[in-house]
Parts: sequence; C-alpha cells; structure tokens
Amino acid sequence: MKIILPKSILTILLLFTCTLTYSQMNADGIPFIKNYDLSLYKAGETNWSIAQDDQGVMYFGNSEVVLEYDGQNWEQIPVPGQDFIYSLATGSDGRVYVGGVDDFGIIDVAGGGKKVFKSLKDLVSDSIQVDRVWKIYFDESNVYFCTGKYIHKFSPARNVIESIKLNTKNFWTFMIDGVFYTSNYEQGLLVYKNQKFELVKGGEYFKGKDIFSLLKWSEDEFLIATHVDGLSIYNIKTGEVSDINNRKTGQITSQLLKDAHVYKGIKLNGEYFAYATMHNGVFVINKLGEIVLDLNEKNGLLGNVATNVYYTGNQEGMLWTTLTSGISSINFGSPVREFSPLYGLEGSIYGLTEYDGNYYVGSMAGVYKMIEDNEKGVSFNKIKETDGHIIYSLVNYKTPDGKEILIVASTKGVYVIKNDRALPLDLKSEATVILPSKVNPNIIYVGTASDIRKLNYENGQIIADTVNKLGSKGYVLSIVEDKNGNLWSNTLSNRQSIGNNGESKDLPETIKDKDGKFFGLNGEVYFSSDEQIYKFNFDENDFEKYEPLSKLYIKKSIKLKNFYELTDTSGLIFYDKEQVLKSELLTYSNGEWIIDSTEYRIIPSMTINSAYQDDKYLLIGGQNGFFVVNNEKIKPKYDFNALIRTIQIDRDSLIYNGAMNYFQTESTESQNIIFANEPISYNLNNIAFTYSGVFFEREEDMVYRSWLEGFENQYSNWAPDIERTYTNLKEGTYKFRVKAKNIYGVESREAIFEFEILPPWYRTWWAYMIYLVIAFVIIRISISLYTRKLQEDKKRLEKIVEERTAEIVEKNERIEKQNIAITDSIKYAKRIQNAVLPDKQTSELFEYFIYFKPKDIVSGDFYWVSHLEKQNRLLVVAADCTGHGVPGAFMSMLGTSFLNEIVAKLDVVHAEDVLNLLRENVITTLSQGIKSEEEEKQKDGMDMALASIDLKTLTLEYSGANNPLVLIRDGELIEYKPDKMPIGAYVKQHIPFTRKEIELKKNDIFYIFSDGYVDQFGGPRGRKYMKKRFKEYLFSIHEKPMAEQRQLLSEEMLKWMDGQEQIDDQIVIGMRLIK
Repeated sequence: MKIILPKSILTILLLFTCTLTYSQMNADGIPFIKNYDLSLYKAGETNWSIAQDDQGVMYFGNSEVVLEYDGQNWEQIPVPGQDFIYSLATGSDGRVYVGGVDDFGIIDVAGGGKKVFKSLKDLVSDSIQVDRVWKIYFDESNVYFCTGKYIHKFSPARNVIESIKLNTKNFWTFMIDGVFYTSNYEQGLLVYKNQKFELVKGGEYFKGKDIFSLLKWSEDEFLIATHVDGLSIYNIKTGEVSDINNRKTGQITSQLLKDAHVYKGIKLNGEYFAYATMHNGVFVINKLGEIVLDLNEKNGLLGNVATNVYYTGNQEGMLWTTLTSGISSINFGSPVREFSPLYGLEGSIYGLTEYDGNYYVGSMAGVYKMIEDNEKGVSFNKIKETDGHIIYSLVNYKTPDGKEILIVASTKGVYVIKNDRALPLDLKSEATVILPSKVNPNIIYVGTASDIRKLNYENGQIIADTVNKLGSKGYVLSIVEDKNGNLWSNTLSNRQSIGNNGESKDLPETIKDKDGKFFGLNGEVYFSSDEQIYKFNFDENDFEKYEPLSKLYIKKSIKLKNFYELTDTSGLIFYDKEQVLKSELLTYSNGEWIIDSTEYRIIPSMTINSAYQDDKYLLIGGQNGFFVVNNEKIKPKYDFNALIRTIQIDRDSLIYNGAMNYFQTESTESQNIIFANEPISYNLNNIAFTYSGVFFEREEDMVYRSWLEGFENQYSNWAPDIERTYTNLKEGTYKFRVKAKNIYGVESREAIFEFEILPPWYRTWWAYMIYLVIAFVIIRISISLYTRKLQEDKKRLEKIVEERTAEIVEKNERIEKQNIAITDSIKYAKRIQNAVLPDKQTSELFEYFIYFKPKDIVSGDFYWVSHLEKQNRLLVVAADCTGHGVPGAFMSMLGTSFLNEIVAKLDVVHAEDVLNLLRENVITTLSQGIKSEEEEKQKDGMDMALASIDLKTLTLEYSGANNPLVLIRDGELIEYKPDKMPIGAYVKQHIPFTRKEIELKKNDIFYIFSDGYVDQFGGPRGRKYMKKRFKEYLFSIHEKPMAEQRQLLSEEMLKWMDGQEQIDDQIVIGMRLIK
C-alpha cells in the first residue's frame, strides 16, 4: 500500500531541483516571459498558489504571506501562523479565499480599506482537525476548502461551515462541472454522489495511482495525470482508460510529463492544457497530445520546480506559474514569440527567408537552417561553410524557369546554399545586399563593399559578372529597383542613382543636397529625410513631397530608419521615436496607407535588420534576436482597469489602501467610481493618490494621466508617474480621475474617486448665520445710538441756525449794497473803456464791420483803428490781452494808449515797427524780463493782428503776434500766418516781428480776429468751434454785406453755444476794398 502524505509531497518539491536531460523545443518559439523574484516582492522565495480578483489584481500564496500584485506594486497580506499557503481562489462573491496549514479564511477589509486575512477556522467543529488545504473550489452559493480528510463547505450568506468527510487513504480532491471527484489510493477514482463518495465506473484502474491533475477533456472524458501512467484519457460513461493519443507523439508526451512529475494542471481553453511539473517547469499540450510549449530554467523560467499554474482567460492570455524560486508570467496569448540562443542561434540576425520548405536565418555567426522534428522539437543547424561569416542578406531567388536558389551575401562574398552546403561564387568582394531584379528576372544585383555587381542566371546556373561594376565607389547598404529597372542605392557615405543601362546618373534636384534613405514598394521609389518623405515622379523625373506618408511619420517627430518590403502592398517599417526603436506593418490598400502597429509593440526596442513574411508567419530579425509573429493568431484588445490604490490625507493619514468594497462603488462600461464614506475636514485638505493599471504585458511601459475635477480643467499629459499630490484644496466637491494606457495604445476604464472637502468652521453656514446675527445686533445698536445723537444735534443746530440766520440776513444786505457799488463801478469802467476805443470811421475806400462781444461787462479784447491823414494810412488792430473782465480791460486800455502814442508822437506807420515798439513799452511798463534763474515769470501781454494800409498805393502791411490775417480774393481764401510770439515778455523777445505786404484789389476782403471765437465750446458734442470751421464760415458769408456778416457771425455763435457759457472775449474785424 502506497500513501503520499502532504509532507512527502513537500519533501519531493524541495529536493527535486535538477532538470531533466531532455528539452522539448517549441515550434513557434518561446512566448515572452517575465520573472518576479523575492527581490521584487520582498517575501519568501517559494510560492504555491495563484488567484485573480474581479478587478484583475493577481494574488500569490507565498510561504509567509499572500502577495498582491496590481501591475505596479507588490503588497503583502500577512496570514498569521502560516508557512505554506497552498491554495487561493476568487469566489463568486468576488472575494479572495485562502487555504494554508491547519487554517483557512478570506481576504477581508479592515479600517482604511486595508486588506487583512480573516480566519474561518472557528466555524469548523472543534472535533475536526483542519489539516492542509490543498484546493479551493466554489459555486454560486458556496466555497469549498479541500483537505486530505475533509471538504469544508462554507456558505458566505449564512456564515456557516459544513464539513464533508472523505474516505480514508484519500489524496487530492477535484471539482468538475460542480461534481467532486477524489483520488483514493486503496480504491481508485471516487465521485461524490448521494451524500457519499463511491467508485466511478472503471475507477479501480487508478488504485495505487495518486492523481495530481484531473481535467475535462470532452463531454464524457477526463484527462488524468498520475506519476505512474503520465497522461491518460478516462471515459466516465464506459469506464475505459486509454492513452492520450495512440500515435507515437502522444506516447512521447505522456512519458515526458510522467518523468517531469506533474504537480498541477489546468485547462487553458478548449484546445490547450497546461501543467506545472516538479522537474521541468511548465508544459502546454494540445488535444493532439503534442507539446506546444516546454518552458523551464533553460529557456526563461526562474526555475524548474513549478508548484502551480493559472490562466487569466483568452482575452488576457497570460499564463502564470509559481515556482520554488519565484513567480513567472508567460504571455501565452500573444502572437509574437522569440527564438532565443537556446535554439542554437548566435549573434544578431541580418537575414531571413524560406527555402525548400524550411526557414533560413543569417546572423553574425553564419547561416542556420531551422529544423522541426516531431520528437525533438525545433532546432537550428549551422551551414558548416558559413561558420564565422557575418551574413548580411538571404534571398530565395525564383528563377524564370520555376526553380528556387538560396543566395547568401556575407563578409566572404556570395554563396549559393545547396543540399545544406554553401558553394561560393567567384565575386572576389565582400557582399552586403542581394536583390533579384523584377524587371530583368535573369539578373540578381549584389551590393558589395565598393560598388554594385550583377549575377546572371544562364543555362540553369548563376554566373558572377566580375567585369561590369555599377555605381560609384562606396559601401552599399541597400538597393531599390524601380518599375523601369533603374537602381537607387544607399551607401555609407552617399546615395546614388543608376540607370537601367548601367550608367550612373545625377540625383534628382529635389533630394540632391538632402540626407536620407531610399526605399521601395512594388516598383515605386520613396526617399525619406528628417523633414519630409518624397515619392519619385516618373513623368517629371524628380522626387516630389509625398504627404500621405509624411503626415503619418515625419509630422509626428518620427525618424524613419528602414523599410522592408514584404509583399507588393505591404512592408515592415522601422523607426525611431523619442529614442525608442519601434516597428509596425504598413499596408497600401485602395489608395490609402494603413498602419498596424499593435502586435509589434511587444517586441523589445532594437535595431531591425531583416523581415520576411509568408502565409502564416512574419519573421523579424534584429540586434536582440529572432522574433516570429503568427499571422493566424490575433490577440484581442481587451479592456482593463485603472485602479486607485491608496489615498492619503494630511501627508501621513492613509484613508484607503486599495481594498474592494471599502467605499461605496458604482461601475459602468467605461468607469469605476468610488465614493468617500464621509467628507474630509478642511484642516486635512492635502491629499495624495497612487494608482495602477492592471495589465501584465510590459507593465513597466504603462503610462497614466489624471485629472482632479474641481481643481484642474483637464487631464494631464500621459506619463509613467503613478502618484499625484494636491495641497491646500479649497472646500467643495472633487472627482479624481485616472486612466492608464498599455503598450498597445489601449486605454483602461476610468477610475474615479469622488470626495468632498468641508469648509473651515468660519466658512460654514452656521458661522455665516452667526455673522448675520452679530451684524444685525451691531447695526441695531449703531442705529439707536446714532438716532439719539441726531436728536441732540438737531436741537443744537436749530439754536445755531436761528443765531446764524440773523447774521446772514445782515451780511446779505451789506453784500448786496457792495455788489451794486461794484457793478456801477464796472459799468463806469466800461464807459471809460468805450471812450478810449477809437471812432469806427475809417475811409471811404473800405466797407467794414466790427463784431465785438466781451465775456464780461468789460473786455480783455479790444479793437483799434487810426486814420493817419498826413501819412495817408489806415491802421487796424484786433488784440487779445491776457485775461478778460477787469484785468483784461486794464491791459486793453494800456495797449490802446501805447498805440496812440506810437503813431502820434513817434510817427511810426509800418506794421512790424508798431508791434516792436508796442512790445518794448509793455515790457518796460510792466517791468517784465526773462531770466533763467527766476522761478516765477510775469507773462502779461497781448496777442494782436495789425494791418497798416497805404491808402494811396493800396498796399496792406500785416504783422501778427500769434493772431493771423485771412484774405479772400476772387473766390480763394488765403491765411497769412503770424509770428509765434506775443506782445510782452517771451523767450524770443529779442527777435523783431516780421511783416507781409499785400497789394489789395477791388472787392478784396480781409479779416483779423482774436482766438475767442474759434476756441468757444459748443455744438452737439461740446467741442471747440476751431479755426478750420471759422474760415469755412467766413468764406461762406464773405460776399454778404458787411453789416449782415456781423449779424450772421453773432447768430452762428449763439447757435453753436446753444446755452453754454461764453469762455472768452470775442472780436472779429472784417474790411472790404470797394473802390
């Protein structure tokens, strides 16, 4: 009798650390594997069990704790008293259940959303020893913890456990389609039926054979793994047991798994099954019994002792395995796989092709032929003659007569591969590129270290042309042939064009001075520079800008490195973006370029040297190895979750630690929303978030963007940061939003945390109510006190008013008497001023008017007319003295007196002399002077226009001090400008006035005036009348009689002022020569 107890299983696992001597190679290559050791998760080295919760977070049963991994961070959930956590499962309620040694329980939620282990052992009867929990299963209502002696059935709804006793000598328990089966060493395979375990039909076959894996193979069949038989098929209806496959392949697979010691098994989908083994890592087989994958320490796993396997489903396609040395994830669902150096390949890959039903690979170490063997798997055999040669190009040349010839370019020249031997061609040069001509099928172009050569296909043989050399000297990197048979070549130092006659040609003007590369597709030629992609126009014999490709690459700051033509309509494009090397499939269809980059993003950043495609595979070779893309296997782009993992307030208070169901939640197709349980106090208004994207392919390249709605206006830019901190947030409601984006460009569901920050106490509603009450009381008291004061002030003021009123009445009577006296004096002064003004009689030669309108009773403007009979002259003055009213009147009287004295006593008649003498008298009389050291200067004086007319010659002399003269003659208005200085003290007082002479003609009319008329405010906008408008008005009335002109000027001004106050004295004198 053989009994394998749990302790013996543990001993076997720990002792078997050596690997088997065989290695089943993987026909499609090795999937991408990522390893996680104790340096990352900081716990025990050995792991036993795996589960995934509904959010996508992974859990691993360690020797000491349950490990949690969300794609960015590892967390530990302690399980007290445990050294081995053998089983994990996520129940139908979404909670993670744990099975260990003599204990089992659930991952529960504690304060702050922290995950803790909660034991359920106390629900088991005291008379039952729990023992080791090897398996956990569940259905819609219950969770089943399976030990070697009992199945403990836990009802989460009722929080009770019912223990089902197993038969003695029982091994492991399995659940298929809701039915329990157990492996019993003395009886065989048992089924739980009618509240007891009984032997299945034919189950005695498994007596003495411990079953380590029992999986559903078909509707009526199980796939069973034991250490005695390896793999076998059991029919539950007939009780028959058969080999997995009667062919030799199935027998070999069964023997390999038997020797590897299967420990755990799972069904991946309807076609594949995965096994963790104690000797040789992980195996994946198909329904034909073929080993699809054999993964162990040699080809990427952390070790050979695998304790469990877990499959995340066809969408994610991740196969996880726990090992005694860590944890590994296997990207089983990806169509991209790798052939590593373990297959016999050495060095970077430069050439790839298919020939005679086999793939050939050229590397820095030679040419390799890929060999597939049903028993031995895949291997690469080196062609002996190429050992040590750097292979730059491999081409399967299709001859015009339907044959195939494999041609190799290497550092040692050109070879033809035939019957697994490399036969050299006499080219006598290092070869870098092989290009069979599509235009001339009998020619193969060869790029060498110095030029381009030709190989000719003649009479069933390839003959090297060692005489004709094409192109200028240069190390040839690539050759492109266009549809007319012309060649375009890139060399190390330049680019060149060769006509279909073999003659070198000048590069087209557009690209002549540009750096870049040629590439071709179906006879079309393209040129890529850093700033533009060009396409060759055969009609124009030149390149032209090609926007359809430029906008896809150049305009997005992408630098094209190379293009590998795969078919007539597609190629693999290789480029550099932000110092990361990437590749994608570029297809031209229905006049449009289509990019498919999704599948290739998982390929590591590397220089790509070669690409080849057939009906099933796309082969890519480069600096980091040889990668295969299975075109028949497309991985779906599934949704995944972004998770808010921690929330911390006030820099050290953790209010959330990632546990599901701690907060109230709400989920939609695109969002997962959690709501804070209670508002956050204002004094804790600093908040920090950490987050992750639950995706396990190149998770280190995940990028995130976030947005605190209510504080920011939009999402941040994509970045790898996994935390955001906000300080001094104001009161209000906020939503923290975060999204993740994986390497395929797929965005996650949005995670949202909605919370509220309370206002400080002094900005709460009740504080505002208190403020209102206090304000009301203060206002009420203030009004009361102010009213009392007003009443007292009223009484006091009434008494003062009575006293002051009497005083004011008395003063008003005195002021009224004074005003009458002053007014009488001013009126008398006006009579004096009028008496001083001269008689208006002039000469019978002239008709005239004087418009004179003082602002006050007396005026600062004055006119002066003097007819000098002796000299036969007429002098006319219009003057504007400083100020107006009484001060101005004094100045006008002074000016009149001086003028009378000048013309009478001094016998001065010329206009400029009069003004010069008048200025001297004013300055002398008023003691004026201009001295630079004086701060205060007297500026009393006058502006004046003076006309002196010789009545015999009718010559008018005009001199002006700031005031002009306007002459209208024969329908033309002429303005004579004055000297820009006054009659009085001025900085230019030493400069004499000038005169202008005018020969008057009959009907000439001239006007002199002060600035009072033109500076008057009025009109609809309250602006000045202005000189331009004044001159236009004079011109419009100059033909009228002089008396009528005076009346019109008065009416025009009244209309312009329209009730506004006159601001200055106004004077206008007009004179017309009538004889």
